[in-house]
Amino acid sequence: MNFTEAVAHFNNSRRKMAYALDLSIQAVQNWAKNPEKPIPNKRAEQIEEVLIKRRQAETIPQAKE
Repeated sequence: MNFTEAVAHFNNSRRKMAYALDLSIQAVQNWAKNPEKPIPNKRAEQIEEVLIKRRQAETIPQAKE
């Protein structure tokens, strides 16, 4: 997964991506310098986990108060 693909999952927001991955914005901006270069495998796996959790949250009905 390259930077362009990764940031697309966060509405093209570097800030949202950094927050979701618990990284500094500067770290994410460093990846943006070479957007076609693959991001670290560990971070790509972390993004997949975030996306899975997001999908699960969307499919689970919310309890009514």
